[in-house]
Amino acid sequence: AKCDDQGGCPVLLSLSGVGVKANDQADAHKYRPSGSDFVFGYPNAWVLAPEREGAHNWEGTGFQTAVRSVGALKQMAMATRTFRDFRVDCMRVLYAGHSRGGHGAWMMAMHHADVGLGVAALSGWWKREMYADAN
Repeated sequence: AKCDDQGGCPVLLSLSGVGVKANDQADAHKYRPSGSDFVFGYPNAWVLAPEREGAHNWEGTGFQTAVRSVGALKQMAMATRTFRDFRVDCMRVLYAGHSRGGHGAWMMAMHHADVGLGVAALSGWWKREMYADAN
C-alpha cells in the first residue's frame, strides 16, 4: 500500500529511553508473520526513531529534535526517488516511547495534539522531580 488515498503515510514517532540507540529503537518495531522472517516496520506507516543523548532530554533541545525529525523525514521522502510514492503525512503522527521516550511521547502529544493519532507511553514519567532517583 502506498497510502495515497489517505494523503500519505502516517508517522510512528518512536522515542527512546536512556541508552537506547536510534537503530535499536526502530528495530523494536518489527513483527514475524507466521512461517516467515521478521518484517521491519508497518506496511502503511513510517517508523521514525530520532536519537537524543542525555538522561532527561526529550524536553527543550530534545523536543525540537523530535519535531524537526518529522519534517526532515518528509523532505527526505520527497527528494528520494525510491520513496516518492510513499508520501509522509505530518498531520497524522502516533507518539510512542519507553521510559525517557515515554515522557517524550507525552510531551509531543501535549504540545502537538492537533496532529496526534494517539500516544503509547510505556513506563513514561510525567515530572522529572517525581521520577524515582532522578533528582
